[in-house]
Amino acid sequence: MKNNTITYLLTAMALAGVASCAHAKQQKSSKQEPLKIVGYHGGKIFEGYPLAKDKNEEIRNEEQKLFKYLQTLQVRRNVMEEEFNIERSQLDSNVLTEDKKTEIRTLLAKKAEEIQKLDREAMAYRTDSVRSLEMRGQEAKANLMDNMTKAVSKICKENKVGLAIDTGNPSLTLFSEGVEDITEETLALLTKQYNDAKEEEKAASEEGSEEAVEPEDLEKS
Repeated sequence: MKNNTITYLLTAMALAGVASCAHAKQQKSSKQEPLKIVGYHGGKIFEGYPLAKDKNEEIRNEEQKLFKYLQTLQVRRNVMEEEFNIERSQLDSNVLTEDKKTEIRTLLAKKAEEIQKLDREAMAYRTDSVRSLEMRGQEAKANLMDNMTKAVSKICKENKVGLAIDTGNPSLTLFSEGVEDITEETLALLTKQYNDAKEEEKAASEEGSEEAVEPEDLEKS
């Protein structure tokens, strides 16, 4: 009976030792590696991102269209105002009858109303267009930011990076000396994605053009 008790105790101690060693190994293996930190310059990425350049060009073109249209309205207004002044100057004439002057005053009132209407049209168009451009700009910026964030995240996941900071944003970064920079790598990835998308659009456009050509048209050509 005594021997059985000793054997039991030794077995229990051995099992406890194995469990303790296993737990120690598990703790050692689960020890976290040092956090890997990288930096990227968001401003430089936006400057070199082809899609950002395209969006900026689109907005600039829309701004130019707005400016040209407003110039057209201003020219129309100048002509109407000149006609108004010419008509009004006739009221100083002593030759015209009162009936004729009344007719001119009626005409002037109508022209003044047309000028005011044109001013309201120009103001409304300017306000709506500027608001629309601002919304498009904000939407484009949000989409570009989302693309950049996804590109940075992809690079970080592939390289087991724990934290990425925008070194171009002083409100987020106080000190970044010695931090690995992935700006160029991020820009290269975004540029590749942009070029791939352009190639897909081109291929789809060419495929659509081929489908649009009927067999009869090919025979005629």
